[in-house]
Amino acid sequence: MLRSKNITLITLTILLIPIYIFPYFNVGAGYNYGDVNNWLLRIGYEEDTFSFSSDYLLNKGWYFTGDITFDTQFGFEVGPMLYANYDLSSQGFDAKFGGVIKFAYRNFDIRMGVVTSLRSSFNLSESICAKIRLYVPDPQGMKMRDKLYIELGYHNPNFSISVGLLEPF
Repeated sequence: MLRSKNITLITLTILLIPIYIFPYFNVGAGYNYGDVNNWLLRIGYEEDTFSFSSDYLLNKGWYFTGDITFDTQFGFEVGPMLYANYDLSSQGFDAKFGGVIKFAYRNFDIRMGVVTSLRSSFNLSESICAKIRLYVPDPQGMKMRDKLYIELGYHNPNFSISVGLLEPF
């Protein structure tokens, strides 16, 4: 009985911590071109220096991306990055780690990175990833709490286009 209550308490704590830490809940949808051509659904958490999202390709698998960035004196941010995928048909999981550079200019958020798997040799052409996000401006005379965005993403061999919404908690 006590063990069950402890597990429930721990689970609720883990689920509720992101609500207090991350200001935005990320939801979206789009299409992925590349090794898997399919619709994708996105869910994740974001703030200014942290981003984690998971894209579910319908009946194919999951793509996970996450990064933590730190300000520099040169006007951009740098930090570590994670890119992973899970294939539903083969039950295979592959994770890649690397670095990311983030630029923010007006309504644009640009992230470029290089990631590599620890299980294979480094190949620069297969390691480059990029994400360009355009935040749609608020209608004139209105101040919206949420942020609508259009995003183009690239990680060899995949290219994705998606539309999403950052909802504040």
